[in-house]
Amino acid sequence: MLRPYSEKLQEIIQNVNSSSDPDQVSVYAQKREVKKVLFIAVTSNRGLAGAFNSSVVKELNQQFQNNAQYEVEVLTIGKKVYDAVRKKPCSVFK
Repeated sequence: MLRPYSEKLQEIIQNVNSSSDPDQVSVYAQKREVKKVLFIAVTSNRGLAGAFNSSVVKELNQQFQNNAQYEVEVLTIGKKVYDAVRKKPCSVFK
């Protein structure tokens, strides 16, 4: 479902990395301990996107479980996902 967006994001990051000094290791390529995880979740505010909204919220809930050992932050775009996560034990940004 999110593969095209994921692929485009990967392409953007590769372009940013390739435009920097080749002798310097990019901060994006460095291995480091994970402490925080940020999810960016996009849903509609209203309308006929119920199945899409439900799928996004369901996947986000799964990711909460998979990343419970980290501090989780969520950037929400859309009322439906904000309503779904605002009472979760995480930092929520609109």
